[in-house]
Parts: sequence; structure tokens; C-alpha cells
Amino acid sequence: MAVLRRRPPLEWEVQAQVTRWPRIGVPVLALEHDLLFPPRGGRLAAAVMPQGRFAEIAGHAHGGAIAAGDQIGPAVLEFFAEH
Repeated sequence: MAVLRRRPPLEWEVQAQVTRWPRIGVPVLALEHDLLFPPRGGRLAAAVMPQGRFAEIAGHAHGGAIAAGDQIGPAVLEFFAEH
């Protein structure tokens, strides 16, 4: 018979993650003309996170994530270089 261990309550797991937030850098990337996820929401999200960093890619809409790889790639690499 297998012995099952009880997992800690989900609240404990969430609290453990929340205490790590100040040490975790969070990139928030938005596309200028994205109607599904407008840049203003990304700016707000980055502003409320202790290590949030916002970058906006000009001239592209939601599907532009594929077309704007030459702009998105360097923005992501810059974030990783800092963290």
C-alpha cells in the first residue's frame, strides 16, 4: 500500500512565491497597436511589480509579435543581460 503525503495548502505555496517576487525581474513587453493587450495595461502591470520592466515595440499590433522579431529579440536579450 502506497503512503500518500498531504500537500501543504495552496495558500502556503502562493505565499512562498509572493515572498520571492522582489527578487525576480519581470519583463513586460507590449506592441503599440495591440487591441487585445494594449500597452497601457503592460505599463500598469510593470509598475506594480517590484522588479517590473516595460518595453513597447512601436508600429505593430497583436500579430506583430511574429513580424517584429528583429525588435523583440533585442528587447528580450537586453532584459536577460540585466538579470
